[in-house]
Amino acid sequence: MISFCKYEALGNDFVLVDYLEGIDYCALSKKLCNRHTGIGADGLIAVEDAVISPKMHYFNADGSCAVLCGNGIRCLAAYCGLKGKKEKQFMVLAEDGAKEVIVKDENPFLCTFFAGDVVTYGLNIGLKGEISFWGQQLALKNIKACIWFVKLGVPHAVLINDNGLTDYAEEICSHPLFKEKTNVDFVTLRDKKNIALKTYERGVGWTKACGTGAAASAAVCYKLGYTEKTMDVCFEQGNLLAEIIGEKVFLTGGANFVFEGRFKEE
Repeated sequence: MISFCKYEALGNDFVLVDYLEGIDYCALSKKLCNRHTGIGADGLIAVEDAVISPKMHYFNADGSCAVLCGNGIRCLAAYCGLKGKKEKQFMVLAEDGAKEVIVKDENPFLCTFFAGDVVTYGLNIGLKGEISFWGQQLALKNIKACIWFVKLGVPHAVLINDNGLTDYAEEICSHPLFKEKTNVDFVTLRDKKNIALKTYERGVGWTKACGTGAAASAAVCYKLGYTEKTMDVCFEQGNLLAEIIGEKVFLTGGANFVFEGRFKEE
């Protein structure tokens, strides 16, 4: 039997378990995240050393790994508190490096965390044969899409005021230009302090919200002069506050405990 907790952040939901050696978490993620035969979630988070020095192991619903999940790290922080962590400011080690978390409130849970450094250029950005793709036209089957490509732990293809292209989200995600596929963010500009966002995540599909997508989209909009350095990123079920400081992005938002239980693995 596997003990678990389920959390959600702006409708982006996760199964959290204590990390144990010798478990195939890629296979386990497929089972637990299945919405018909499992618990149902967008991803699985295996939490190592939750009370002393938390480490995040993240797996998408299709079993693929990711180095970071922005909404997931807030759920992890809340989970650590449930497990007995007393500190209100601590580091979480993700696959792409340490992330500082500052817990601002416990009920309802609210925290600020370092989402990552914005990378728009380089040999290891995640593109095939290119070192940047900034405001360029990506050729699809029937149309072209203007893409601002950002790596913020994980890759993001940002489209601005192009919500008419949402039918092409999967094609963009799997386009040969992107070495390991990409998340696809559709941004609607509202004003200098507000943007709306829909994200198609690699390994998951459409999600209710995406933390790294919020950070990547906020960074692109600020770099292009569309917004101020602090803005609300609006999703279907609520907002994240994004703050740009240099090339770094910080996000503030909540996380909610849903239920806990035990899953019988056959």
